[in-house]
Amino acid sequence: MRYILGLMASALALGVASAEPTPVWNFTLENDWAGGSDKNYSGGWQFSRTAILRKRPGRTKFLQIAAAQQFYTPQYDFARRALPDQHPYGALLYGEAKLAFDGGDGKAIDIIGLKIGTIGPSAQGEEVQNFVHDLIGQRQSRGWDNQIGNQTFAQLTAERRWIARETNVGRFELDIVPQVGIAVGNALMAAEAGATVRIGRNLDRPLGEPRLDPSMGGIAWYDEKPAGEGARYAYIGAVARGVSHKIWLDGRWGEDEIVEQNSEPFVYDIQAGFVTPIGRRRLGIAYMHRSETFETFGETQGIGVISISSRF
Repeated sequence: MRYILGLMASALALGVASAEPTPVWNFTLENDWAGGSDKNYSGGWQFSRTAILRKRPGRTKFLQIAAAQQFYTPQYDFARRALPDQHPYGALLYGEAKLAFDGGDGKAIDIIGLKIGTIGPSAQGEEVQNFVHDLIGQRQSRGWDNQIGNQTFAQLTAERRWIARETNVGRFELDIVPQVGIAVGNALMAAEAGATVRIGRNLDRPLGEPRLDPSMGGIAWYDEKPAGEGARYAYIGAVARGVSHKIWLDGRWGEDEIVEQNSEPFVYDIQAGFVTPIGRRRLGIAYMHRSETFETFGETQGIGVISISSRF
């Protein structure tokens, strides 16, 4: 937790020097309710603040600071004993800082990030998940005593996005946004490539949609525009990901876990959603289909995503 507080304090100090427009605050919630169950990936949340650090003609630098928590449970989460053929229990709690460099029209957007956090009982996954389940009247997950053990982790990410094509379709704008990225650290070792097609009106720069690991995500920024002129669009995209290590599946390096699984070396995400302005706020809703993530008794997943951004 001290890492998260330190990162957020640094971001707030840097944000004091930021000029208008005002920072964007975002809350993103992922949950596998869209797939009808709590299995393999139960869900997670992220709260972030994004501000402009520097703006020059044709080039803008952003800083995003975030705190996040994620929960992983097996398919049969009512069992108290360890289930060696299923997804391990695991929870992650971390802080993240991202720098984004937008080169302007015709140029790429580069995003680099650093996550520092913890996995294991110290991430408070059992307490938070069961508290939420009590509130909504769901049964508690009983097997958290079998979760991945405590470990601090650090992770670096680097990502590039750019617009490969822009065109008009009747009264609508359409663009194609390829992306590539890499993650290196003791929590996740992966590389990904994909593309997103957006169609709508007043399309802004493709800074990405907020997402949690293992997705690279983007930054939660949008331009403030007069009523009726904000970006609104639908999108569909796919990402292929090569994975060599996931701490929430493969366990901690050099440690024996009660349950661990071998990560699938190749996975993919397919997602579709829409984004719309609501006054000074922005709402995004999406559905993400994720392929099997581990080799033993793994299943595809349906993940729902709700993202709300606002200026105050």
